[in-house]
Amino acid sequence: MKPIRLPARQPRGYGPWRTQGAGAWWAALALLGLGLNAVWEIAQHPLYLGGGGAAILLGAATADAAAILAAVAVARIVSRGRRALLLPLVAGLLGPLAAGIEVWALSEDRWAYASAMPTIAGIGLAPLLQLPLLGLVGVLLATWRNRRGPRRTPSSRRRSAGALDRR
Repeated sequence: MKPIRLPARQPRGYGPWRTQGAGAWWAALALLGLGLNAVWEIAQHPLYLGGGGAAILLGAATADAAAILAAVAVARIVSRGRRALLLPLVAGLLGPLAAGIEVWALSEDRWAYASAMPTIAGIGLAPLLQLPLLGLVGVLLATWRNRRGPRRTPSSRRRSAGALDRR
């Protein structure tokens, strides 16, 4: 009797459009959103006046990750499963959101830019690009990670092959 061979990769199409594997995709997007935004917040910190501690930067990264998750959820509903529309919708939702956050924060004196911050119409370029760019990167990396499938170590391959051979 021949042993059963399992596919090494998950079939194409895993991601936010399928129910199978969707939980792992959303978890990956949340972790990627948090990690990418934390790195971005630390990198752009010198472009702002005043000091913000690690707790403030982590809070901002968490809020940005939540915004990315919300924008992807809305884009997924609006796109109705049409994958080609998801990325433009995510960027189209996150760009104006980033601009709105910056305009509000500047008008409320929540933060101010250092002279090194490049601006467009009085809005900082780094925070303006942050949400749309990291949202797109997060969606692409989460989809890539999910399509790649679970990591299998050599010992787990031997165990699963042995279990199938004994049947």
